[in-house]
Amino acid sequence: MKILCTEAQTLSGSTATSADSNYPLDNLFNNYLQNYWSAASGYTTATLTIAIEAGSNCIAIFGTNAESAMVTIKDSSLATIKSQTFDLSPSNGRTYNQFWLNYTEQSGTATATISLSRASGTVYAGIVKAGICQTFATPTYGLTESRTDKSITRELSNGSLYVHKRAIVRTFNCKVLVEREDDFYFLTDIYDEYGPNPLAFLLVEDIDDMQWSVFARFDQPISGSHDYYSHSQVNFQITEVV
Repeated sequence: MKILCTEAQTLSGSTATSADSNYPLDNLFNNYLQNYWSAASGYTTATLTIAIEAGSNCIAIFGTNAESAMVTIKDSSLATIKSQTFDLSPSNGRTYNQFWLNYTEQSGTATATISLSRASGTVYAGIVKAGICQTFATPTYGLTESRTDKSITRELSNGSLYVHKRAIVRTFNCKVLVEREDDFYFLTDIYDEYGPNPLAFLLVEDIDDMQWSVFARFDQPISGSHDYYSHSQVNFQITEVV
């Protein structure tokens, strides 16, 4: 499991080959997926250049409608560190609106070039996060994934329901066995710093990073039981932010 807890993406020096004036590049750097960056109307492809300050080893994008993404990471001397293409609309019928890329940790600055494209319609993206992600143990078997419906319902006088449809988001209940001295207290430090503010999570690595990456917030403070001499069982729940 990874948590991106030291952010390094910066609007200064970042560019987009296309942007709608109502949905500027600035929107990509906030914490609100609905307040997104969009290419100009009808542009099915656009390239983002994301400037990353010193110290980074991962980048993630959330809330995109792109069907594919080509990502290239370059170091401070503009040498390519890593390049990868993500198929966000694979043949299995699933679609993804996020992806996560790990790369060799950089002590200096870095640059991410991200080409987003789709077959038709205007391409957009909600949030970009880059920086240092802390690695923890993978959640134990029994990780629970469910959905929370944010729709508003109200019963009318005739007994029928008025429904205002809103987002349905993922929630995860996780248990992680970690070393107490380092990781347990690192997790509590992360919560103490960010509280309910959202973070980028990669809950399970190397299976399907598109599926298991989530922009989410802790639902409550970190808790754990010190059942072992040097390890602790940590329990936490996160809810996707849209």
